[in-house]
Amino acid sequence: MIIYKATNKVNGKSYIGQTVYSLGGRQLKHYSRVRNGSQLYFHNALRKYDREDFIWEILEYCKSQEELNEKEKMFIQEYNSYWTENGYNLSFGGDGNGGLHGEINGMYGKKHTEETLKKIRDTRKGQFAGDKNPAAKHAGRYLITFPDGHQEEITNLRKWCRENDLSHGPFYDMCNFTHITPKSYKGYLCKRLEHSLQKKKELGLE
Repeated sequence: MIIYKATNKVNGKSYIGQTVYSLGGRQLKHYSRVRNGSQLYFHNALRKYDREDFIWEILEYCKSQEELNEKEKMFIQEYNSYWTENGYNLSFGGDGNGGLHGEINGMYGKKHTEETLKKIRDTRKGQFAGDKNPAAKHAGRYLITFPDGHQEEITNLRKWCRENDLSHGPFYDMCNFTHITPKSYKGYLCKRLEHSLQKKKELGLE
């Protein structure tokens, strides 16, 4: 079970998906649907650009469908890959099938022109800003407690883990699956903050 990312090297747009199969197998399935005439936004891009224009990579290995759904939503938000922003995803993820497929997709058999897409983007400007964004609940600030006891507030958990040569998965699990995961990882503690430390002081919460 994996979460994967396909990135267009030409325009920087990306697609986040989930699969219970291998990355190579899922990639072949996408191109098979392209050959069969699929008009999904991502498949139109695969048809327009060369195969060499896309980088395919595994972002995370998961152990359950629930975890796949949660992390798909998280990565779509993190990489800003929703189709009206900087990507090809037609949903905010977590629907259990890696996106909308076939007849259950309202765009099945249809194709948006670039002019139509621009009009849709313009009408949606501000519609998903801030707390109105369905993915906003997956964003946030994190409080890291180091093994020596000092604390640091961060906004990008994955980047922080990468910079400190630490695995992102255990930290994400500590924040989102507290009832089934260890409370610490290599001496580190991590929790999601509803408000930043500065905001708490302003609100008189600390």
